[in-house]
Amino acid sequence: MRLSEMNDDEKKKFKKQFGLPQNKDIIYYDSYKPYSKHIVSDLEIIYTYKSGCVTLDVWLENGEKTELPIHSSYLKEMQNKNFLKHRLEGNDTNE
Repeated sequence: MRLSEMNDDEKKKFKKQFGLPQNKDIIYYDSYKPYSKHIVSDLEIIYTYKSGCVTLDVWLENGEKTELPIHSSYLKEMQNKNFLKHRLEGNDTNE
C-alpha cells in the first residue's frame, strides 16, 4: 500500500516506524544528480527484511518515481539536517 492511500493514523504510524518526519516534508537527495534535493510525494514498501527495515519505492514532488528503491534507514538519514554536508565531505555518518 502506498503512503498516499493510507488514512492519517496509518500514515503517522508508518512515518514513526521508520523515523520519518511527522509534520514536515520528507526529503530525498538524488545522488545521480549531484545530491539534488527533492520533496517526497509518496512511498511504497516493496520489501520487508526480517529486521523490520524495508526497501521503499519513492515518488518525488514532480510525480516521478526514483530509478532505484531506497532502504528505509538511508531515507531516515536523509532527514538529518547535516546529511548533505556529511555526504559532500565524504563522511559515511551523520553524527
